[in-house]
Amino acid sequence: MKIPETLDKITKIIGQNAARSDIGLRVTKNLADIERRLQSIVAELVNLEDYIKFTTTENAEKPKLSAKQLAALPVDDLIERSALIGALYRSGVSIHRHTVFGAVEAEIAATIAKDYSDFSAILRSYRQAYKNTKTNVLTMSFSGGASIYNFINLLKHHKVITVKKILLKKDDHWVPHKFEYLKNATAKQSLRVMFKIDNPGLSAFFCGDWMTAFTAQIVEDHLDRNRIPHETFAKVSYQAPVDVISTRSDFDVISKFEEKVLCFECKSGVIHDADIGDIAEKSGDIKKVLTQFLSEELTFEFFLIFDSELNDKEKIVQRFSTLGIMALEIREVRKMIFDTHAVPKPSKEPVLVLV
Repeated sequence: MKIPETLDKITKIIGQNAARSDIGLRVTKNLADIERRLQSIVAELVNLEDYIKFTTTENAEKPKLSAKQLAALPVDDLIERSALIGALYRSGVSIHRHTVFGAVEAEIAATIAKDYSDFSAILRSYRQAYKNTKTNVLTMSFSGGASIYNFINLLKHHKVITVKKILLKKDDHWVPHKFEYLKNATAKQSLRVMFKIDNPGLSAFFCGDWMTAFTAQIVEDHLDRNRIPHETFAKVSYQAPVDVISTRSDFDVISKFEEKVLCFECKSGVIHDADIGDIAEKSGDIKKVLTQFLSEELTFEFFLIFDSELNDKEKIVQRFSTLGIMALEIREVRKMIFDTHAVPKPSKEPVLVLV
């Protein structure tokens, strides 16, 4: 209850009971002095607010969150709690959603990245599998090799697909082939795997998002191990006015720590000329936005992570280098992070201590 309202009620009650005895009259006489004293106290409290901020539930500072806790927040909360997402929002960019990859995705991504040279061609065949619309059965074709067994086994292990039939080309005919025999398949053999998708979400992950998840995992792991506070987000889907960011897509991986922002574009397929222009434009736009709405002292770096099995590495690296973008194979990401963003080792020089 506010002080003026309380005084009004006291005055009213005393007035109603003043005739009963001299008690009411005596209190009424002193009430003006009480009111003056209370108003003086209130005035002093107001003056103190210039020096002391009184904490309330509305203005209490919220506890700092770890990078994982921050990434788990919904977009509306991120706009308030994340410096990076907040800067994008203030620039006029509408953030629709972001993705938090789980342990299963992390395991799959690490497995593919470990043997990526072997998996690259098979992943491409999987992405290009054609579908029988009547039976919903997909067929992927490829040349043999021991890695095909590991790849199909990975899909089966995570219950992504159910294999319906495996065919081997023999004397211009396709004959049934057992899954176990894939272990001994040679590169000269032509094979077909017919399958149904049981988990569309993980199937899409195999088609490209695994590279994004692995890149985010490397960045987060390095910064966490070195105890560097950071904000790291994956697959941040956005829409922006054309005069802010002309491209409409998402940030595959974006990370802020200290006065640095790293942005990664992950391309698991063939890179075309049109892709190069879009990537360069996105890099320039995001740098402009973050410099203006986050910090003018910001160091911004943009990276392209690509498949060197499907693209000419030398040409890709050279072409993007002229655009100020570092192009890396998936196996080079960890080394780049370690080499360019390592925490300095403690000095071994003797320290003089005065006692």
